[in-house]
Amino acid sequence: MKRLSQFKWLLAAVLSVLISLAARSQVAVRTLTPHDGESAPQAIQFSGFDWLVKSSHGSVGPGPNVFAMDGVRVDPQGRLHLSIVPQGGHWICSEVISKRSFGYGTYRFVVRETANLDMNAVLGLFTWDTSASEHQYREVDIELSRWGDAENQNAQFVVQPFVRTENLNRFELPPGRAVLSFTWSPGRLLCRASVYSRVIREHLFTQGVPAPGHENVRMNLWLYRSLPPANGKPVEVVIDRFEFLPESKGN
Repeated sequence: MKRLSQFKWLLAAVLSVLISLAARSQVAVRTLTPHDGESAPQAIQFSGFDWLVKSSHGSVGPGPNVFAMDGVRVDPQGRLHLSIVPQGGHWICSEVISKRSFGYGTYRFVVRETANLDMNAVLGLFTWDTSASEHQYREVDIELSRWGDAENQNAQFVVQPFVRTENLNRFELPPGRAVLSFTWSPGRLLCRASVYSRVIREHLFTQGVPAPGHENVRMNLWLYRSLPPANGKPVEVVIDRFEFLPESKGN
């Protein structure tokens, strides 16, 4: 009886840890990522890099939502399409994860029109290190969303944790093809948003900026608080390309 009691306690503890990780992590427990050291069940090529497609069995973070290949495709012109689509009575969200970890340098995302992005949808362009909870997962974000409120500004730069006032910079991104970027260097994160070559917002973070580790680049499209699209229609964002320019040796 004592051994059975100990086994039940151990099983409960393991389940508690797995549930906690699934809720907090950007990756489902059963999702294969570069950190797992295993090959992905599905992968794509985009902008000259290899990406894993996030897939979950049930709802996981962020959101929580269900993620699957159904919302991801690369068109004949080489553009990445991230979608939120209905399937089996719920909404499927999308996320891709770079196989490569890049480190210091400039990360640039060229995004097609997002002015009509549903107010419950979130486009995330960010870094994430599953193994670095003590460093806020080395998460730095560019996010486009109105977070469920049509009156909110639709864009933000973030160094996690976002609850610190100095770690969050919100602004309004106007309609048009946008170039969104951040330049990551020791102790500094310079974020920039441009539309049709006009700089809309530039912000420099100098506090809480993590050092590189095993982070990957991630791009996702998901539903805030699992709320369905406000208009009840599928959501799609087209990303023309992703670019990385390594930090120059002189810096």
